Amino acid sequence: LTVSAAPTVTNVTARPSPVAFGKKVTFTATVAASSATTLHPTGTVSFFAYGQPTPVATVALSLGKASFGTSGLGVGHQVVSAMYNGDANFAPSKALTTLAVTATQTLTGTVANVTVKTGTSMLLTSATVTGSITVQAGGAIDIEDSSVQGTIKATAPSAFRMCQSGASGNVSVTNATGFVLMSDPGDDACLANGFAANVLLDANHHGVEAINNLADGTFTATNNTGAGAFPEDNIPEITGN
Repeated sequence: LTVSAAPTVTNVTARPSPVAFGKKVTFTATVAASSATTLHPTGTVSFFAYGQPTPVATVALSLGKASFGTSGLGVGHQVVSAMYNGDANFAPSKALTTLAVTATQTLTGTVANVTVKTGTSMLLTSATVTGSITVQAGGAIDIEDSSVQGTIKATAPSAFRMCQSGASGNVSVTNATGFVLMSDPGDDACLANGFAANVLLDANHHGVEAINNLADGTFTATNNTGAGAFPEDNIPEITGN
């Protein structure tokens, strides 16, 4: 006699939705049996982001729910899926949700000097900055597929993300009050950057990831601490630069 695992239904929600870039969002998966039963699903739920095959979090079910929070998602419409992995009595099931991560301002094309003011956020995408970028304390910036001909200076930003971009001048990110991402081709789906001068990451205490960037100058990372964007990122990951 073969007894099949009972089917399940998984739902996943994001709160708040939408969410501002650099702010925390919590994803909650709810798992239930498809039909009436006295048993309840147990085990774990794996969460996936950016279409990557590796989960960004795996969380045990508690009373039919599993949650995790992150402040590290990039600007745009981000799809996060939740996979209930099943147990001895219940079959796996999957659900997804699309979350809008918003920025105060979006810049594309050719622009001159850029300043991200305190309390605001900016998406710089497919852009050429002919001057420099300054991020004031409490400002947040997401730089995607862009080039900067001058310097980038972010002092106490609330969030900093730079992917598949480049800078001709020196780059410094210091004393960030939120997550700093400067390339992670893995679970963050953030491709490497190229730097013609020096890079400094210093005293950022809310997680830093900088992986496989190319720098013609020195790449210096000092006094950085804290966990990264996802639960699996327990310590700063700064390698291959």
